[in-house]
Amino acid sequence: MRGSLYQYFPNKDAIVAAVVERFAEQLTARIDAQLTATMHLPWRESGRALLGAQF
Repeated sequence: MRGSLYQYFPNKDAIVAAVVERFAEQLTARIDAQLTATMHLPWRESGRALLGAQF
């Protein structure tokens, strides 16, 4: 069955907003997990891990 994104979103702006929101939620979750996992490390190691979590 083929469908259109416009069944779920009223316009292109709404699609972009949903993609950005999902990306931000996933990034926040990765950073939160890294913060929890590296809190006990020296700040340089923790910082590197946080930067790595962004990609």
